[in-house]
Amino acid sequence: MKVVAAVFLGNHERPQEVLGMQRPAERYRQSARRYTDHPAPLAYLRHYEVRRVRRQGVVKWRKQLRYTGEALQGMVLGLIEIGDEQYAVYFGQLFLG
Repeated sequence: MKVVAAVFLGNHERPQEVLGMQRPAERYRQSARRYTDHPAPLAYLRHYEVRRVRRQGVVKWRKQLRYTGEALQGMVLGLIEIGDEQYAVYFGQLFLG
């Protein structure tokens, strides 16, 4: 309960120097974008190899499991060849390596 009171006090009663002595609640604006916990699936162009990251943070690539990171579990990655046996890995438009 003390944390909730402190957050309320900090947002509604105490002006902040960084905000030009306004209170954070005075500056808050609701986002024009609607929140969804089900974002649209990522789409990759046809020349990408597409792989879903498994529970252990790995993708199966050329009969081997390659570690990508547990934070990417369940996500779909796009791989594109950039050289002889070299691939660039993307999460949507974000280049991972």
